Amino acid sequence: MTAPHPEAHTPPRIEPDPDTNLTDLLEHRAAHAPDAPMFSRRIDGTWTPVSAAAFTRQVRALAARLLDDGVAAGERIAILSGTRYEWALVEFAVAYAGAVLVPVYDTSAPEQIARILADSRASRLFTETDEHRRRATRAGQLLAAEGLPAPSHHRLDTLDPGALEQAETAPALAAEVERRRTAATLDSLATIVYSSGTTGDVKGARISHGNFVRLVSNIADSYGDVIRADSRTLLFLPLAHVLARGVQLVAIHAGMTVGHLADPAELLGELVPFRPTFLVVVPRLLEKVEAAVATKAQASGLGRPFAAARRTAIEAAEYRATHPTLPLPFALRARHALFDRLFYARIRALFGGRLETLLSGASALHPDTARFFTGVGLPVVEGYGLTETTAPVTGNLPGQVRFGTVGRPVPGASVRIASDGEILVRGIGVFERYERDALNADAFVDGYFRTGDLGSLDPDGYLTVTGRAKDLIVTSYGKNVAPEPLEQAIARHSPLVAQAVVVGESRPYLGALISLDPQALAAWARDARVELADRDIADVPELSAELRRTLDAVNGSVSRPEQVKRFRIIPEELSEASGYLTPTMKLKRSRVVRDFAAQITRLYATPEPG
Repeated sequence: MTAPHPEAHTPPRIEPDPDTNLTDLLEHRAAHAPDAPMFSRRIDGTWTPVSAAAFTRQVRALAARLLDDGVAAGERIAILSGTRYEWALVEFAVAYAGAVLVPVYDTSAPEQIARILADSRASRLFTETDEHRRRATRAGQLLAAEGLPAPSHHRLDTLDPGALEQAETAPALAAEVERRRTAATLDSLATIVYSSGTTGDVKGARISHGNFVRLVSNIADSYGDVIRADSRTLLFLPLAHVLARGVQLVAIHAGMTVGHLADPAELLGELVPFRPTFLVVVPRLLEKVEAAVATKAQASGLGRPFAAARRTAIEAAEYRATHPTLPLPFALRARHALFDRLFYARIRALFGGRLETLLSGASALHPDTARFFTGVGLPVVEGYGLTETTAPVTGNLPGQVRFGTVGRPVPGASVRIASDGEILVRGIGVFERYERDALNADAFVDGYFRTGDLGSLDPDGYLTVTGRAKDLIVTSYGKNVAPEPLEQAIARHSPLVAQAVVVGESRPYLGALISLDPQALAAWARDARVELADRDIADVPELSAELRRTLDAVNGSVSRPEQVKRFRIIPEELSEASGYLTPTMKLKRSRVVRDFAAQITRLYATPEPG
């Protein structure tokens, strides 16, 4: 008799009316708090509130314009834009018109845009900038070459919310908007979302109104302590990603105020004027902030005190997580109070001074990074989800965090671990199927979606994600190694490391490609008095020795088969702009391995060290 698969389940807390849809989230907000701020728009450098009533009038006017332009019920409408207020306006106007939204990442190349437009059969496309329109035009040419129709173009950047709010809509057209709006049910298709993808294949997940409404209602109820009517959040992740979009819908449902930033580089400069209480981040942002603070402390001659402050923050966070009802021990409390005056209060001020919760998602976060920020007074909760699960399927709750895990199933979700370690999920957020039928045959097993991720459940139902099944490295000795934890450890140990890529498939030992952080490299060279001008950084002995010490430290914490024996510095930056990271900062591993094949070969040109 086979042993049962480990499984965890949390029952739903709320079941919405089956005849509702996601537009009812907005209607409810506008009816119960019409004058309260729903959004905050940055206009001429100042954050300006927009009420729920004003936004709803703008949405209805734009929906009427779409209907007047001939948009049919069920028509697919794509949007190619950065994160901005008008993105939300288009999203709801499309829903009010009874159509289906198809988000496209604003960094997508013409070939990617063309594949998404072809797969989704989108007939219209909203674009934000001239560069977006140039790429969209090229995508249309690629479609035409395949004998496929190109969508009509609509400009997002010329939408005038003020003019929309004042627009007069003919009664018959207004009535048709309302008829279309109320026609959708929980079972109706709301959107087709294409994952940011670490491969070139496009996979469009068909997400229903019910996926959104059920998940939003249950998440808002579960996280009511941090998602409140007096809360504020600043979105900078791409709204084409279902996580950012889901957070926006939760905020609308819960009465929060939402701001938008198209350029993540502007985030730190806008946190103080916006003063968010809740922020959704990707791990790379927290890692960069932590590294930048450490580098600045080192440059100011405070490297050793800050290292002690970091250790204290981590210790305090872990103690509170494991002893939630007890105060900190006296010595730890005294150290924490000292470092709060020296460092922690300044770090909190960087985030605007009101931040209560950081939600980390989209990729794995090192447990000590989560502990550090939590100990500083910026509590981190980590969750787990995919495009196909409409974002969160598990999550830590404030006050019930287990560092190193992504929490327990959210209400209405079940998680099962297959015999090979793959994470299987089902529940209220899990999509029905992909747009392309060929992708559906292997997507589910026994009613559970196959995530492709590997993980484990502890006895209390907390999930730990260990990596992607397709990324697992099998060495020539038959040892299975998940590269992600090693890559995280290397990057965390040294601020010099922007990205580490562990390799070793069918090789006798593991190697690593290392991409350096330019600012940290300049600071290191200045402090170490090493001249880098006109030198190949891959051949700087002092730099190689510094990175060797990092690898030795990491290798000391893992078994011999998991140790990285050799490394190679690569001069290229592994970024979204260079094509090696997705818009949510996930590594496109196969492309790195392909493009740097020569450097990988040199890692194994001589016999195994030792």
